Amino acid sequence: MQPLEVVINRESPDAMAALRRVMAAQFSCGNPVRDEAYRLALSAAIWRLIHFGVEDGFANYRAQDLANFTLIAEGTVTELLIRTAFTRAAVENDQALLKHLIDLGLAREVQTWLASIINCPLQDLPGLLAPLSGEELHVARLLASRRDPGLIDAAWLWDIPVAPGDPQALPTVAYHLAALQVVTREDLLSSTATYLARHRSVLLCREPDDLLVPLVLRSPEHPQTLLAPFEGLYGDPTITAAAAWHLEHRQPREAWALAHDMRPLSRQADDAWTIAGLAAVELGRFSDAETLRQRIQTPAGRDRLLLAIAEAQPEAVPVERLAEAGRSCGPDHPELFFRILKEILRRGALPLGRSLAEARRTAINDEEPLRSILTEILSR
Repeated sequence: MQPLEVVINRESPDAMAALRRVMAAQFSCGNPVRDEAYRLALSAAIWRLIHFGVEDGFANYRAQDLANFTLIAEGTVTELLIRTAFTRAAVENDQALLKHLIDLGLAREVQTWLASIINCPLQDLPGLLAPLSGEELHVARLLASRRDPGLIDAAWLWDIPVAPGDPQALPTVAYHLAALQVVTREDLLSSTATYLARHRSVLLCREPDDLLVPLVLRSPEHPQTLLAPFEGLYGDPTITAAAAWHLEHRQPREAWALAHDMRPLSRQADDAWTIAGLAAVELGRFSDAETLRQRIQTPAGRDRLLLAIAEAQPEAVPVERLAEAGRSCGPDHPELFFRILKEILRRGALPLGRSLAEARRTAINDEEPLRSILTEILSR
C-alpha cells in the first residue's frame, strides 16, 4: 500500500454535484438492485482507501468506477479520484466519460496535459515524450501510440511497471498498449504474446478474452501453441476465435473439434456453430451442417450456412430457398447478399436474380460497392 495523496487544488462543488447526477443517471448497471450492490462494494473500497491508503487493487479500477466513487464520498479524497479517473479514462479511451469530465471543467490540469499530447504535431511527439518519466511517460506513450502506432518501440510495453505489490504498477496501461500492439503491429505479435504469458497480472486486470481473441485471429502461430501458456485463463470467445483460425487456414477437422459442441447458453454459440457447420460442409458432412444450421438463432448465421450447403450440394437447397434468404438479408450483411445473388445467377435463374437485385436496390440504401454491382446486373 501507499499513503493517500493530499490534493490541494479543489474542484468546483457545482461541477462535482453535476458529475454525481451524470454518473447516477447514465453509468448505472441497468438494474436498481445491482446498482445498490455495486455502490455498497464501492463504499467498502472507499473506506479502505481513506483508512489504509492506496491498495494494489486500486490500479485495476476502471475510470467509471473511480468517477462513481464520488456518489458516496466527498472531500479531499474525491479530488484524487477525479484526477485519477480522468487519466484512466484517457488510458481506456472512454470517450463518454472524458466528454462529461471536460464539459464539467473537472481536472483542468490533467485536461491541459492530455490536450498537449493530442494536439502535438506527429513529428514532434518523440520530443514531447523524451523528458517524461514514471506514469506520465507510460500514459503519454500509449496516447501517442494511438495517434501513430508506428511510434511504438518493442521495449515500451516491457518498460511499464506491473509487478504485483509495486505501488507504481500500471497494469491497465500495459493492457491497453498490448491491445493496441495486437491490432496495429503485426511485427510485435510474438513479443506481445510472450509478454502476456510472463505478466499474467496484465492479462487479468481486464477481460482476458478481449486481448486473446484478436491475438489468436491475427497471429500466424497455431492457436494451440499460442494459447498453451494461457490454459485456464480464457473462455468461449477465444475458443471460437481459435476455431475460426483453423477454418481460415483450411483445417476444418480442427475447427469442427473446437466449435461443434459449444454449450447452447454461450454467447458465442451461434458463431461457433456457424464455424463448425462451415467446417462440416468442407468435410462433406452435410447432415451435421444442417443439424447445426437449425440450432443457430441469428438469421445471418443460418443463411451463411445455408449458402455454403447450397454451393457445395446444389440439389439440397432449391433456388427459391436461396431467394428467400436473400430477401431477408439485412443491410449489415451486404457480402452475404451478394454471394446469395451470385449463386442464384450461377444456377441460371436470371429472372429471379434480377427481381431480387431490383427489390434490394429500391428497398435498402447499400454502400458501395454493392450498389454498383446491383446497378450493373440490372443494366444487362
